[in-house]
Amino acid sequence: MTVTHHPSRTRRTAAVLALAVALCAAFLAGSPAAQAATADAPHLITTINGAQIWHSTEHYSYKCPVDRICIWTGTDFTGYGIFYPDAAVQCHGWRFEGSVWQDHTYSIWNRTTGHITIWDRAHDGSYRYSKYGYLHNNYIWGSTPFSYIMDGWVDDLNNTCTTPTFVHHIT
Repeated sequence: MTVTHHPSRTRRTAAVLALAVALCAAFLAGSPAAQAATADAPHLITTINGAQIWHSTEHYSYKCPVDRICIWTGTDFTGYGIFYPDAAVQCHGWRFEGSVWQDHTYSIWNRTTGHITIWDRAHDGSYRYSKYGYLHNNYIWGSTPFSYIMDGWVDDLNNTCTTPTFVHHIT
């Protein structure tokens, strides 16, 4: 059996396929799924005491500004993100129990020039906190091991804070 190659038929088939792909892409661009994907691009929801709250299902670590501590509810910098301004005072920081970030901080980036410590609130209903971790400046992790215990953070340049002072509470 001999197979004969027809260049003109191959070109026509390729042109028809390219046209079909272009038409499908144009059709899908107007679909609700495409509009939802565009609508779910990283967007600022609100600002509270200087902290910016963002949301997206897309990776958006690039939105974390310099001199901020950025925390996301999803792995790989997705979900609800909160971008805290640096407290800039030793042992001062933010707490967020009662918010979507309590015990659900799956991604974190410390873009400040200093170090921070993360704190876990006691489960007995008191406001006693235990220091859980020490994060150097520019610490970045897309699937953080602190996700189930983190209830707040403070500036802690030399890892010497024994009691946190939370100047703001995000709920």
